[in-house]
Amino acid sequence: MINYINKFRKIDRRGRIRGDEASGSSSSDLPLDKKVTFEPEDGEKWTFDGDGGICLNDMNVACIIDEERRDIGLLCGLSGGLSRYQGFVWGKGGKSMGDFNAQVMALQDKIHLRLGGIYDDLTGGLRSEMDGGELWINNINVKKVLGLFYRNPSEKFRQYLIGIRDKLDLILSRRCSSSSCDVIYRQAGMLRRDVGLALEYIPADAPCRLVAHDRHA
Repeated sequence: MINYINKFRKIDRRGRIRGDEASGSSSSDLPLDKKVTFEPEDGEKWTFDGDGGICLNDMNVACIIDEERRDIGLLCGLSGGLSRYQGFVWGKGGKSMGDFNAQVMALQDKIHLRLGGIYDDLTGGLRSEMDGGELWINNINVKKVLGLFYRNPSEKFRQYLIGIRDKLDLILSRRCSSSSCDVIYRQAGMLRRDVGLALEYIPADAPCRLVAHDRHA
């Protein structure tokens, strides 16, 4: 884990990790303090407080995940670190700390969603994620695309929406079992309905549709 910790550690001009000089004993020998400090090795310090969330070397872990969303090694390292942090807290009698456990679960879900998106991108060319409460597919906000179509409908835009519809169908065809995937699945279902309704509208520049005539009419 030290390989990714180095990216976020604070080092003084002499190359020493700030704060390490004053630590005389291992955190595993001490009871939980106010910040729920966990220092499994030099240069790695986990803390938690209700307002600031979980931090690694004084950096908010949620922010690290957002900034490094494509770094597989770092994301896996963070997931493992969070698991060890939670195990440490539970071993100290903190298993009933609801806020802490909820934060760990939310961060793990966030990491797994990122990793799943990377996997989908590498294997199937499809990456989906929730950001700001809205569904994004391959860095495209589906809801905003719908709004743009209704403001300026065109046949070219309609064909683009057909591609969006097919991607939504692919998401709905491979539902997984996690809270983050459930959110994506629900959003994809609602947007699939909205895209279907939009595709019923035929823009003015659309080519003429051939209508079959009844020979006996």
